Amino acid sequence: MGPYPLLRELLFRLPPETAHGLALHALRPFDLIPLLRPLLDLLYGAPPRPIEAFGLHFRNPIGLAAGYDK
Repeated sequence: MGPYPLLRELLFRLPPETAHGLALHALRPFDLIPLLRPLLDLLYGAPPRPIEAFGLHFRNPIGLAAGYDK
């Protein structure tokens, strides 16, 4: 079972902005240590699912969170 269920439970008890900040802070080392980012992509990267929309080509479908356009 791994640590995700416990981390999820803890993060969901926090205000959204606080949980977001903590999650970004926890992921920072993956951006700073050169070999960690490719490893993370290899383990969890999404396979390409090309899509065309409005004459533009995208590697994967695009999704926006509710309210992101405001």
